[in-house]
Amino acid sequence: MDDADAPATFSGFEAYNTIPLKAGTGGGTIDPPVISGVRLLANGDLELTVTCTAGRVLVLQGAPALGGNWPTLQSTTPATSPATLVVPKADLVPQRFLRVYQE
Repeated sequence: MDDADAPATFSGFEAYNTIPLKAGTGGGTIDPPVISGVRLLANGDLELTVTCTAGRVLVLQGAPALGGNWPTLQSTTPATSPATLVVPKADLVPQRFLRVYQE
């Protein structure tokens, strides 16, 4: 509501509910994944070593700018940690920001 539209004798009331939220991990703790190694392969692909929680879905996303969309480049469930992910040369545009997360 715009203040100019309010009558001269206007009063209002605001109420808020708070609901405490707690992240769940399905019975186990997920350590945040960390890109612990980067290597450019001979064919131009980029190899990432990611320290993560084994047995949890690991998602790699890439974006040409920090404020833009972050499309998923690949998703895998590693059996062990560290995991190795390979970003194909075709996905490495002149500028590519990468991030990983686990579900």
